Amino acid sequence: MGGGKTQRMIVTSHAKSPHRGCTLYHRGTKVAAPVMRHLRLKLSDLLDLAGQSPADCTTDDAEVKALVRRQFSFLPQPLAITVEGDEVLIEFQEEPATAQAEALRLAQKGTKRAAEGDYAKAIESLNRALKLQPSLHSARRDLAMAYVELGDIENATHHLIEVLRLDPTDAWHWVVLGNLYVGPKNDLDTGEKFLRKALALKPGDAWALNSLATLCLKRGNNAEALQHYQQALAANPQFASPYLGEAQALAAMQRLFQQGQLQDARSQSVFANARQLYLKGTSGNSKTASKLDQRVARSRKMRQAGAWQVSSPSAAQDSLMSSFKPLMSQPSRRP
Repeated sequence: MGGGKTQRMIVTSHAKSPHRGCTLYHRGTKVAAPVMRHLRLKLSDLLDLAGQSPADCTTDDAEVKALVRRQFSFLPQPLAITVEGDEVLIEFQEEPATAQAEALRLAQKGTKRAAEGDYAKAIESLNRALKLQPSLHSARRDLAMAYVELGDIENATHHLIEVLRLDPTDAWHWVVLGNLYVGPKNDLDTGEKFLRKALALKPGDAWALNSLATLCLKRGNNAEALQHYQQALAANPQFASPYLGEAQALAAMQRLFQQGQLQDARSQSVFANARQLYLKGTSGNSKTASKLDQRVARSRKMRQAGAWQVSSPSAAQDSLMSSFKPLMSQPSRRP
């Protein structure tokens, strides 16, 4: 896989032709050379999003091109595809300027509707924008998140995959896609693969760590879950969800302590520390509040104060992604 070294390049240039950089004439009328858009992608990323492994990678250019045409059928056609080792270069003609202007207006309208909580109207406007300009990445991104908000998991998954096909270096959308598989789809293996992809792209990301911790908790790996929740808190102390998740991991451990059950030797120190916290909280000493109660109380306080609306990992994003931020950030969602 490309991992954290995956490179994406979108370049606008004149079409490759003998007339590149020149003014074309048709029957005496000046015609501007078509503007082309370029995408350079790792083949391993395309395989990931197709549910295939690098072992499935074909060396046959015709098969690679067929795969690319299927995956990018939503872009303006036709596509010019060049296979260059483990990378693929995709070229397509840019949409007309008038279509782009109207698409941008509709996308902004959709963003405003989503900010107001009217996701159905937002989806309508964003879909209209994408019909005019299929390559408008921000509209496709916001459309995916609006579907997540509505709980339309299949459409959300479909559009998130298209978003990541256009930009597989976007760690945040790997997190959201991973959460859909961990949560509603209940496909923990695929979800873990996508979350670890996000962490490979952005090591130490609090959102990815929180989601990975939740996956571990769902599997019953309480010690590992606690470790990841604490890493998420170290990365972002203002992130509310890991506080509640940590409390749930501790509560699960407490039940094991009460039953006299432990996991393996590697978990002994984690359990020992958590047990000390548990004993302090249940010792009857009114001056020492339970660690569990502290975490739950802080999580509630932060959520009530709107702490889930921390700015997104890509702070420069020009849409309402920050308000979508808590989406599927289990174990807690918006109240």
